Amino acid sequence: MFERIANARNSFIIKKQAKTEHLLIIDDAVGSGATMNEIAIKIKQLQIAHKITGLAITGSFKGFDVISEI
Repeated sequence: MFERIANARNSFIIKKQAKTEHLLIIDDAVGSGATMNEIAIKIKQLQIAHKITGLAITGSFKGFDVISEI
């Protein structure tokens, strides 16, 4: 699981943009939630959005420990 988190943490660059109250992150598929969670953490750290909602088109939680830090 830690490999998935490290990969997500190092794969995405978030550039500081205009601030918004609520941001929706859309992912095509979610397994552990590592990618969506790491993107949300970066957005929160940059104070881009006060509230973040994640939406996945499909998901498979089988065999994963679901991450929910935000």
